[in-house]
Amino acid sequence: MALTIIEQIKILKGEVSPTEVTLARLVEQPAITEVTTLLPTIKDFDATVLTDASRYRAKVREQMENIIGRPDGDSEVLSKALIAIYSVGGDYSTVESATDAQWEGFIVANIMEAIETVAGVFAHEKTEYDGI
Repeated sequence: MALTIIEQIKILKGEVSPTEVTLARLVEQPAITEVTTLLPTIKDFDATVLTDASRYRAKVREQMENIIGRPDGDSEVLSKALIAIYSVGGDYSTVESATDAQWEGFIVANIMEAIETVAGVFAHEKTEYDGI
């Protein structure tokens, strides 16, 4: 069952959260780790031929640079994206009983999708980029 809007807002407000740190802080470190791992591996190709892949690369690179430049500001936006990703098939009772390790596991597993979501990536852009 999907999370309701009210349940999503409760998570964002911290009514349900990891025990050791805030959700935003827990999102910040995996985001920076993902960025520092991926920035050096951004693919090089002829942007005039692969226009969708080029748009993907530009959007994701800009978002990654934003994360490095102002991680606090992007942590909240990424948190919202992660909650939206989870809300599609997630259950609120699972969130309420989640351990810090489970929170961390979900965030690490979905941080790139959240970055792409915030960056405004379309599926066809990602598909072309991934196919290179």
